[in-house]
Amino acid sequence: MTSLRKRYQEELQAAAFLWPSLLILVALLIYPLLSVVRLSFYDSNLTRETFVGLGNYRALWDDALFWKAFGQTILFTIGSVVLHFVIGLGLALLLNAQINRRFRAFARGILIVPWLLAQTVAGMIWVLMLAPFGVVNSFLASLGIVDANANTPWLGQQSTSLASVTAMNVWRAFPFFMVMLLAGLQAIPAQLYEAASIDGASMWKQFWYITLPSLKSVIATIVLLDSIWTFRAFDPVFIMTGGGPTNSSEVLATVIYFDGFQKLKFGYASAEAMVMFVSLLVVSAFYVRRAMSNVNGGDCRDANRGRRREAPQDGIECEPRAAQRSRLHAASPRHPRDVLPDRLDAQHLVSPERGGDEDPARLAAAGLHARRL
Repeated sequence: MTSLRKRYQEELQAAAFLWPSLLILVALLIYPLLSVVRLSFYDSNLTRETFVGLGNYRALWDDALFWKAFGQTILFTIGSVVLHFVIGLGLALLLNAQINRRFRAFARGILIVPWLLAQTVAGMIWVLMLAPFGVVNSFLASLGIVDANANTPWLGQQSTSLASVTAMNVWRAFPFFMVMLLAGLQAIPAQLYEAASIDGASMWKQFWYITLPSLKSVIATIVLLDSIWTFRAFDPVFIMTGGGPTNSSEVLATVIYFDGFQKLKFGYASAEAMVMFVSLLVVSAFYVRRAMSNVNGGDCRDANRGRRREAPQDGIECEPRAAQRSRLHAASPRHPRDVLPDRLDAQHLVSPERGGDEDPARLAAAGLHARRL
């Protein structure tokens, strides 16, 4: 009883220390989220609130601009994440190669600079670079790719506005992939590549069968995180194009901003935000599930579902859950009657000191033990 009371007091003490964090969480996350959910069922502006039920969601279903922005958000996310991964992996492989140590340290410092810039600063830099008289047009004209007098407005025409914003986002965020993948590459044992080289494996096979499988967990994590961050991106589009021209670069974040803070349609903007929230929640749930499966041994759970494959640690092969229980039961201490043979024959009680004769003392002890059982 005393131990239970002491444990209860310790749990209360731990909960008391958590109260400040819980209050901050409620104030900054739970309350705003519940407010958005509530507003999505109202026709709300600065002067009035009228309950409309699912009216905002029905209007959203018929809103062509919203679904156009939703599709462009998906294109913006896919393009950014794919290029982040390709460029980041290529540079990580280059920096992990056996090259001059000083050059490698210098290259790491230079390549990480875009990631250190704020999105607003990076956006303004690219606005100047992509201007009709900017360095991009001058560089392409010097290569003969575009006409020197064309002065292409990359951010001012529908066909190139979203691609231009995507290019800026790729330039600013690829160092994140590079750093994470480089850390994963440096954690791969060199003995694996040495053994593969001895067996005659080419560089491509070493990359396909050693490097990529070893980076699987890192790739899954950074791709999912980058997808979440890019899907809700607001600053690049707002700074560079404002969603224009003629909504050709509009994304969900800018649509919500314009509907909520310029048109003052708070209820409608809240419904748009809820659609965006649910979309991100699905991706986040997938990420959390994968992270927890890695912590709790998800590879072995895959084997228990019938897909036997090797666990990532120590080369131990996963086994079905029934086999695990049988093995643990065999290794665990058992009751004496489980250890005792089914038949107490004399052959189990032969005394080696008597040259194969039966030991009367052991026979009597075994009979007494059997009667007790």
